[in-house]
Amino acid sequence: MKKNKLRILFIFLSMFFIPKMVLAVEEGNTLVGSDLTSPGSEITFEVKPSSNSTFKKYEADLSYETNVLELIRIENKNSWTGTNSITSKSPLSLKFEHESGISGEPTVATLTFKVKPDATKTETRISLVGKIEEMDGTLKNLEIS
Repeated sequence: MKKNKLRILFIFLSMFFIPKMVLAVEEGNTLVGSDLTSPGSEITFEVKPSSNSTFKKYEADLSYETNVLELIRIENKNSWTGTNSITSKSPLSLKFEHESGISGEPTVATLTFKVKPDATKTETRISLVGKIEEMDGTLKNLEIS
């Protein structure tokens, strides 16, 4: 009987002390990564805009709860360049360029967050509002992820 009570208590406490990432993934602008972590650990997400047109620039505003998460690394991927500074502000403006242009759903960057050791929320949100610049200079807004 005591073991069952301890199990129930453990499950109940786990619901409050293990933050979860909840991401709505929509076509056009996505973050791909794990959705479960714990205080003090790291979690990574890939930034993946998508377009049928060839595009050479990608810009996005990244919003997240700074009292729960700390952005610790931005790593460019697949020949994308960008000198994005990490700050403790949210939203954070990100800018990337690709010299030859690309279409489809490329991985532009990997974002690494650290869950703050004193985080007590069980859910938090990260949002990415982006736009691309096509080869002819046309700007195209992407759906929020």
